[in-house]
Amino acid sequence: MHRSFRGRYAGLLIAATAAAALVAGCSTSSNANSGSSSSSSSGGASAIQGSSSFNDSKLDELTTKIQAAIGSKDLSGVKIAMVTNGNSSYWNEAKAGWDKAMQWLSSKGASGQFEEPTQSTASAQVSLLETLSTQGYSGWAVSAVTSDSLTQPIASAVGKGQSVIAFDSPLPGTKAQFYIGTPNTDAGCAAGRAMTSAIGSGDVVAISGSLTAQNTQQRIQGFKNCMGSGVKVVQTLNDNQDVSSAVSQLQAAIQANPNIKGIYAVYSYDGGAAGQAVRAANKVGKITIVSDDGESDTVADVKSGLIAASVLQRPYYQGYMSAYALAADKALGESAAMALFQPYFASAGVLSTGVGVMTKANESDFTAFWSKIGLKSQ
Repeated sequence: MHRSFRGRYAGLLIAATAAAALVAGCSTSSNANSGSSSSSSSGGASAIQGSSSFNDSKLDELTTKIQAAIGSKDLSGVKIAMVTNGNSSYWNEAKAGWDKAMQWLSSKGASGQFEEPTQSTASAQVSLLETLSTQGYSGWAVSAVTSDSLTQPIASAVGKGQSVIAFDSPLPGTKAQFYIGTPNTDAGCAAGRAMTSAIGSGDVVAISGSLTAQNTQQRIQGFKNCMGSGVKVVQTLNDNQDVSSAVSQLQAAIQANPNIKGIYAVYSYDGGAAGQAVRAANKVGKITIVSDDGESDTVADVKSGLIAASVLQRPYYQGYMSAYALAADKALGESAAMALFQPYFASAGVLSTGVGVMTKANESDFTAFWSKIGLKSQ
């Protein structure tokens, strides 16, 4: 018997199957090395191993199975939404995936909305979700501004029979049904290994738009787990999702500590902000930047060599699979939907979209994908 979608996120204890092992193989965890095994010498940016392998093929396979199971069913009762944690160009890729899925689902009668809060605040997001819950939506997917703020709204929605899925940032301890996105500890590990390959040892500053978000916490922990023994995170900055604050805080950190050799930039815009700060301090070639995601400034800085590497997600499939998951739960019922998803979980309650590492050498692999879906960057 398969567990219901409506079990608590933290209570999803589903064993990995052979197919799940294939999913997990796309992550970085199998290559994670402890700090004690890392070299203390600097290999430079060219020593970083890039990767553009995500989990696209397995997710396409899952989609085919969902479509076959839905078949000729009328989806007019499916009314779903995808809610981001703010308004950013980063979400353009996720919207492209959502829109692609909705093309097929709407042909069966489903309706759906892609929503971005007017402000990147917990109160604005909660207000939007509460509105959706009163408008007859059968379910929604959400990337939390802060996880604590969503415990009650999610419980209320699930209590009304609505489906709730977390994407981008997990929501353990809530009634979110499962998580779609990057295994964030693996992503942080990839960043930690990349930084160590480039600098060998030295002081590093980490910066993010929220230090309370689960994805930030997991990424920084993964970074620390996999950085070399000689690498030390000496400062962790919170820019509160403000680019100018990110630039000014990094400039201040560089000025205060002349020994800084690396910056780990966690939020999508932080890579570009780190590039600005390093240029302003005349530290190009002296401070290595490892970032997350692929906004246009980040891509440009990877191409120029200013950013040594960026660890990328696959937001397209976060949007794409969120739509199919919410529709399947409503159209097929909880047990039947879970039977489709279970073999594809990389771990309990995690549908992985994979992890990629963009370097100057493989940047074209990523831009080719974005071009295919009509975008110039993530």
